[in-house]
Amino acid sequence: MRRFLAIAMILTLGLANAQTRWEKLTKVEDGDTAVPTLKEWEQELADIFRKQGRVEPAISSWHVLQFDSLKTLFPQYRFFAVSWSERPTPGKLESLGIDLGVTLVIDGQGKRVKELQHNGDYEAFGELLKTAKIAIRNDTDAKLVWVAFCDAHQRHWQTQPSAKITDRTWHLGQSEVEGRRYYYDVKLDDDLMVESAKNHSEKVGE
Repeated sequence: MRRFLAIAMILTLGLANAQTRWEKLTKVEDGDTAVPTLKEWEQELADIFRKQGRVEPAISSWHVLQFDSLKTLFPQYRFFAVSWSERPTPGKLESLGIDLGVTLVIDGQGKRVKELQHNGDYEAFGELLKTAKIAIRNDTDAKLVWVAFCDAHQRHWQTQPSAKITDRTWHLGQSEVEGRRYYYDVKLDDDLMVESAKNHSEKVGE
C-alpha cells in the first residue's frame, strides 16, 4: 500500500511539474507557416492508433520553443513541442502513456527536419547536432549543447554537470540514481564536431 501511495505521489508531482512547464511556453498561432507540418504529424499519430485498433490520442496545443540555446546552436531551424496522452480502447485493459511529448524541428520552408522524442535514448538530437556540424571544443560549448538538449526535450536537467572524458568524448548532464550513473554520451570526430550522441547508463564503479 505504501509503495502504491509513493508511486501515485510521484506521478502526481510529475504531472504538476509538466503542466507548469507547458504553461510557460507560447502557443503556436493559427497563421504560423509551420501549422500544416504540425497537423500532418498529428494525423500520422492518429493513423498509427487507428491501425492498432485504438482510440485516437488526446493531443495538446502546439507550442513554439523560443530558447536562446536553440536559437544560438540552430539559427536555421525552429522548434515546436506537443504533448499527448493515450486514450483507452473500450473493453480493453492496457497500459497507457500520460504526458508523452515530442519536439519537431522545422526548417525555414516549413518542412520537418527531425522528430525529437522526449524520452528514450535521445539519439535523434545527436543526429541533429551532426547535421548542423556542431563542435564541442571546451566547457562553454559543452554547456550550450547540454542546455539546448534540455530545452529541446522539455527537461529540467540544465544544472547537471558535464565532463570531458577524452579529446573526442564528452559525458553531458551526469547524474547518479540508485547506484547507476546516467549521462548523454557524445562522440566527436577529428575536427571536434559531434559524430553521434545518445543516452547511456552504467553501474557506478564500472
